[in-house]
Parts: sequence; C-alpha cells; structure tokens
Amino acid sequence: MRGCFTLMAAAMLLPLPVTVADAEAPSEELQRCPVCTELLNQARQIDRILRSVSDRESADKAADELKVLFDRMQGLCCQLETLPVSTPEDARMLSDSMRTLTHIFQSYIPVVERLMEVNAYGSEKLVNVFHLYKVRDGYSAGQQQEESPRVLAWQEVADSLEVLLYHVRKLNTAEAVNQQMPHLREEVQRVEQRLQTARSDEYHREIPESCRTQMSALHQELRNEIRRLSDSGLLTDELADLLKRCQL
Repeated sequence: MRGCFTLMAAAMLLPLPVTVADAEAPSEELQRCPVCTELLNQARQIDRILRSVSDRESADKAADELKVLFDRMQGLCCQLETLPVSTPEDARMLSDSMRTLTHIFQSYIPVVERLMEVNAYGSEKLVNVFHLYKVRDGYSAGQQQEESPRVLAWQEVADSLEVLLYHVRKLNTAEAVNQQMPHLREEVQRVEQRLQTARSDEYHREIPESCRTQMSALHQELRNEIRRLSDSGLLTDELADLLKRCQL
C-alpha cells in the first residue's frame, strides 16, 4: 500500500515561508477547492489526535480514529492528483494548498517521532497504523525532496509547461493562433531552457519519482492539445514545431 504521506511528500517541492497562521487559516483561494479544504481539515484533526496521546488507552483510541482519517486522506490525495488545472490561477491554488498541507504535516511529525521513541506507550495498534500508512517513510522522502535541487529543477519545467498549456488552450481560431504566437515562442524557449538545466550533469537527466506523475499528465495534455489543433486545422507548421520541442 502506498501511504498517504508518501503521496503528500510530493508536495514538498518548493519551500515557502508559510507561517502557522497561514496553515490554520486557508485563504479564500484555497476554500474554493473542496478537496483541498477537506484535506486541510483532515490534517488538522490528525494533528489534534496525535497530540492527545498520553498513555496506552489514549494511544489505542487514537489508532482507531487515525486509521479512518488516513484512509480518507489517501483517497483525497488521489483526487487531488487528478484535479483539472485549466488556468495559472488553478495551478497556484493547488500549489499553495499542498504547501500549506505540507506545513501542517511537518508540524506534527515530531509528535510521531516522540511517540515512536516511547513505543506508542505500548500500543501495538498505533505503531501498526504508523507503519501501515508509512508516516515516517513519507516524512523522510519529503525531506529529501525538499532539499533536492534536481526536484526543484524539474518542478520548474512543470511550471513552464503549465503556463505554455494555458496559452495553447486559448487556440480556438486561426486569429487566436496568430495572436498567441509571440507568447508561445517565449514560453517554449523557457521550457527548453529549464529542460536543459534539469537534464544537466549537475541535476541528472532522470525525472524524480515525485515529479513523474505530474510531468506525465502535462505531456499527455500537450499531446491531446496537439491532436485537437490538428483535427481543427489550426496546427500550423511553426506551431507544430514549437510544441514538438516541448515533448520529452
């Protein structure tokens, strides 16, 4: 089973100076995404439950409650990975949400570590929950990702592809193609520059596991847009060449 915290660790890509107040009071942007809002609410419940554990009895009780919450969060994380992102504002909203979630997650990892140090007060149920949902594995993976220049480099490639796709989605007429070409040339050049950086010897060529799903989804959408433009007769030679340069 892939733990929900292993999924959440993928959010630790671009560290932000998020404060505790930010984590406790999501912005209006975040509240417009029901999946994001529920994830944050579930994370806060987990934080509260973990901090309530003080003996074997409360540890056993927490294990039952946490299992329900972790199951729910696992499903929500999967939903979050497939949410449609049609504008740069959507992308920023999802990114902000995941970073806030990461901040909450990081804040209670020390509590998990403390509980593991005392063997969860003898609660085998709670220890099993931590292992089943890979809470500590996800934290370790997240730390490595946050510190990895390779992950940051590939995330910049993904961000550039998001912006490029934003412009490509606007291409519904021949006039729109002509109007958007300057933006497209600019964005394609930016994608190529960032791809060159991500594939340099310093960062290695292989896409990190945490970025692979996102990159795959972006390139699938790019292929779909190329097909749409071709079917509608809007795929000029120059446009086809530009978009082809952005495919891995």
